[in-house]
Amino acid sequence: TGILEQYLLPYHPQKIVAIDIAPRMIKKAKEKYTNPIIDFRCTDVMDIRNELFDYIILYSVFPHLQYIDNLFSHLSQLTDRIGTLVICHSESKEMINTHHHAHAGNFSQKLPAAAELADKLSSYFSIQNIEDNDHIYIVSGKPIIL
Repeated sequence: TGILEQYLLPYHPQKIVAIDIAPRMIKKAKEKYTNPIIDFRCTDVMDIRNELFDYIILYSVFPHLQYIDNLFSHLSQLTDRIGTLVICHSESKEMINTHHHAHAGNFSQKLPAAAELADKLSSYFSIQNIEDNDHIYIVSGKPIIL
């Protein structure tokens, strides 16, 4: 619904591409922001081709993702050579898993320990940061260039 934009805009990015597969989420985000540098797209990230991004931020979405290896491979192709992929939640793994179990158990997967996710990600990204504590969950990395 456009949560991250308020934190990104003060850094004066040239462009923000905000993606969600749910039309209602994009609609809510568009209602919050009219800034022309924000490109709101209602699409599946797997359908994005021939674009490169400096940062790809998967914020509060990971439990809803499927086919993780395919996703990581695809995102590594979309991340600029010096870019960064960030997977993050602004709550602990335990809070996320408790919430999803109670409200979206059939539509989500369990958020793994950050070190476990980093291990899966490491086939495609060189891991830069792992945080998994009572307040935040972050795994980030730079694409492995072959």
